[in-house]
Amino acid sequence: METRIITGRYRRDLEEALFERIAARKRDDPLSPVWVLVGSNLLGIHLRGRLALRMGGHINVRFLTFADLIRLLDEQEARAAPALAERAIVEELVSSGGLPPPFEEISGTAGFGDALFETFTDLIEGGCGAEIAEDVARGTIRSESFGPRTRALFGLYGRFLGALGGESALDRASRVRSRLASGEGTGDIEGPLLAYGFYDFNNLQLGLIESLGSAVGVLLFAPATGGGPDRFSDPVLGRLEKRGWRIERAGSVPRSEPEIELFNAPGEEEEARALVRRVIETAERYDAPFGGMGILLPSKEIYLPLVTEALGEAGVPYYCTDVSEGSVRAARRGVELLLGMISRGMERAALVDFLSSAPLASVEGAGDAYGLWILKSAEAGMTGAGGWSAEDTALRERLAREGGGADSGTLRAVDAVRRIVETIEDLRRAAAERMNWSGFSALLSGA
Repeated sequence: METRIITGRYRRDLEEALFERIAARKRDDPLSPVWVLVGSNLLGIHLRGRLALRMGGHINVRFLTFADLIRLLDEQEARAAPALAERAIVEELVSSGGLPPPFEEISGTAGFGDALFETFTDLIEGGCGAEIAEDVARGTIRSESFGPRTRALFGLYGRFLGALGGESALDRASRVRSRLASGEGTGDIEGPLLAYGFYDFNNLQLGLIESLGSAVGVLLFAPATGGGPDRFSDPVLGRLEKRGWRIERAGSVPRSEPEIELFNAPGEEEEARALVRRVIETAERYDAPFGGMGILLPSKEIYLPLVTEALGEAGVPYYCTDVSEGSVRAARRGVELLLGMISRGMERAALVDFLSSAPLASVEGAGDAYGLWILKSAEAGMTGAGGWSAEDTALRERLAREGGGADSGTLRAVDAVRRIVETIEDLRRAAAERMNWSGFSALLSGA
């Protein structure tokens, strides 16, 4: 069976090579199915649109992810575990007690269940099955390398796999590989399968790729190796090459590592024009999008008008911002904390962290409004256990009785935090109802 790797520049070379391969298959039989494995549904949508523009429309070209592939090839899909079964089993393991001693003290810590679930997911994707888990837990495999906590973790992992009843992603992938090895189970896939844009695979994915290569053939379109931002694809491509996969170059030569360049220009205006020329040259040489480049200016007042004028004359789209890296980090941290509260709950520690870290709007007449609320709510013993809105109302009433007027900074701070809490609660309800992004945006913009 054909097992080949086509390397090249990620978009310009690889897309062209992929579309040429699809067009060649369609010339012989326009209705023949072509299967393209991609890393995400979003990439599949992008390629489907680009292919339609290139070919003037297409039929029976199917883009699928690894999850789609397992569903397609697993004949026992009908009895696979429900989508949320794995997380529910982890939650039951944590809440039912009986955890090994190394985990008893931390089992009540916020995020413990999530960390356990993500660890189990990594083990599954790494190809760790029940037999290995049992050997590690018992200390019968390289026991000198694993301490009590590691063994306890693998013991829990074994219980987790047992509760799944042989229906983890690892079990299903193993079934698919066994059927492919026996010459069955290829379903409707007519080889070779085209796999596009992968830099790396976990062990579960790599095993499937190798099995499919033996069964129906695989043509892998991978970013060029040999330096630059693509160098981390070398290990997996080297492993496949050792197993007999042939590597070919698509289109032009692979990109090399950009070098640091120092240059002088006679004045700020010539400097600005030279910078823009470098931007255009970089886009052409490395197939880099303008949105992936940046220019740091030593002086906004002097250089910003000159650089934007030069970019405008060259027709290069640009975006300017005057925020520091610290502000960017604060905004990113705020978004992470907000998403955590929406998905997992609004515990006091998370709310306080959000109020003190996120770049929230200032509250007129309240100074450090969020720090003031954190102090007053701590003095009042607020934990959110009774509902944040109810506890916030009680705090406001108590502060008002103690002599704070309606315009006092403390009450302004309490009101501001209450609006934030209500918005987060609205977002949590919207998430439970699977509201679309437009609905989320409306809630956030109205906050």
